[in-house]
Amino acid sequence: MLRASAGLTAAAGLAGCSGGGDGTDTEADTDTATASGTVSLELPGGSTRCVDPVAGDEPVADYYAFDADGNRSANVPATLMANDTTVTFLYRNGSGGGLHLVVVHGDPDSEAAADGAAPMTFEGVDGAEWQVQDGPPSAVPYATPDGSFDGPETALWSWPADRTDGGALGPLGEDFEVEVTHLASGSVGDTTLERSGVDRWLFVDGSATGDPIEVATFGDGTDVSIGLSAGCQ
Repeated sequence: MLRASAGLTAAAGLAGCSGGGDGTDTEADTDTATASGTVSLELPGGSTRCVDPVAGDEPVADYYAFDADGNRSANVPATLMANDTTVTFLYRNGSGGGLHLVVVHGDPDSEAAADGAAPMTFEGVDGAEWQVQDGPPSAVPYATPDGSFDGPETALWSWPADRTDGGALGPLGEDFEVEVTHLASGSVGDTTLERSGVDRWLFVDGSATGDPIEVATFGDGTDVSIGLSAGCQ
């Protein structure tokens, strides 16, 4: 599940798990929801934390709200965006609905130090699809721009200093085991992208959105992976 990366920092600052309730995800069959509402997050180095999804009353595409303000960016709450940073979290529409994995790079309301670029790959997501593509396929190479995934999925995101990039994929299956890798260098087709302008990677626990988990700080061009699995282990 996890390819640990030496020399990268995984910091605490976590909240405990809490159970989910019942609800409905308009984008997903509720049969694909995790019954407990809790997820295991495995960090570089092998430590495991229990996390909750961020909960909302709308489909994940509406929650992400790409370009809702005409800013060609995400419009999630400010606690889910940061300069020169990749923020990742799980999202559930309704406390018992299907889960989606969300990635947001950068912050459109702040002055970043530089433009950013982040190639990432997702394993264990067969059958899911992109619910949000921040930056259309014509601007961002996605391994599968349309339709459901039939294997690992890769995206090569790059963004100006005053915008975001990223996306949301799902729904995740009931017994999902997903590995997410922040690549030092990644390729989709004939396009290759090097990570740049990204200082750190944070994961947000829905039970403590103001206290994100630091997955890694970037400085040596190493691939960094986290694991996500159904249930609190």
